[in-house]
Amino acid sequence: LLFVLAVLFDLLGEATKRDSLRATGFWMLVTGAFGAVLALISGLMAEGSIEHGGSVHMVMQRHETMAIWATVLFVLLAVWRIWRRGALGPRERPAFLTISALGALFVLWTAHVGGTIVYGYGGHPGRSMTQRPPTPPPRKSTRIRPAPRSTSSLLHRCPRWGGIPAWRVLVLLLAAAACKATAVRPYITPFPDAPTDTLQAEPDDVIIELAGLVTAEGFQVRRVSAEEGYLETGWYDIVSRAAAGSYGSDVERLIRLRFFVDPVNPLLTQLVSEAVMRRTLDPSLPERQAEVLVPPGHDGDQVLTRIREALRARHEGPTP
Repeated sequence: LLFVLAVLFDLLGEATKRDSLRATGFWMLVTGAFGAVLALISGLMAEGSIEHGGSVHMVMQRHETMAIWATVLFVLLAVWRIWRRGALGPRERPAFLTISALGALFVLWTAHVGGTIVYGYGGHPGRSMTQRPPTPPPRKSTRIRPAPRSTSSLLHRCPRWGGIPAWRVLVLLLAAAACKATAVRPYITPFPDAPTDTLQAEPDDVIIELAGLVTAEGFQVRRVSAEEGYLETGWYDIVSRAAAGSYGSDVERLIRLRFFVDPVNPLLTQLVSEAVMRRTLDPSLPERQAEVLVPPGHDGDQVLTRIREALRARHEGPTP
């Protein structure tokens, strides 16, 4: 259910261009990935406690195989999204949404097959299943109920990739996802009108140089990560030339700089720069929703232009 809802929120966020909907889809996807692994393990354990045979066994095997591949797809999509820090590129987004939508349909069909086992054959732990609804058992039965299997034996039944059990690969992917979930770069996309530059430099070098340039202008660096390609300053009073809080009396005096740095290819780096100010002092609004780009000619725009020109002078690339 979380996977289907995640796809729904992603599609709504793409249609409305609202970052809040995309963020909701992102966290549903990550949470659902953990839940899918737990559901897979519990399903494999429950299989050993259900007495079955004949065509019912074939249905259960089909459901098991589909559940394993649905979980693999679920986890890979979550890791892809987290690895890209939630902000997919314009070329990645259509592919991600298409794969997610197809995956959601596959998950729904997997659930349908599982429902057939429960409602079509009366499959419950501790109950014998036949090809028809259960009938009162005879006084004596020669059927031997299989002994429950241990968790370790169930995990060894999972597919293997290069000799490594799939469940171990999934655990490693989820561990990597958990590490990336604490990223410095926030789950926001640059404003569509934010200026973009293409530089002939490594992303790490661009971030390091940006940190020096914004500090020279009097800004304080609030968040920075060369690995994730992101730098953000604190609020700055462009008139008094000093650091300030986000709720001054004059919103046009307070600005913040944000820089998004991403590799284009091994030789080129894309830099998206923002100088933003608050459009309202309403503290109930999320920070990003209260921000707008400073207008052309604003003092903050001039500061941003100086920083961009300094970088272009050092690493001028082709015009985007």
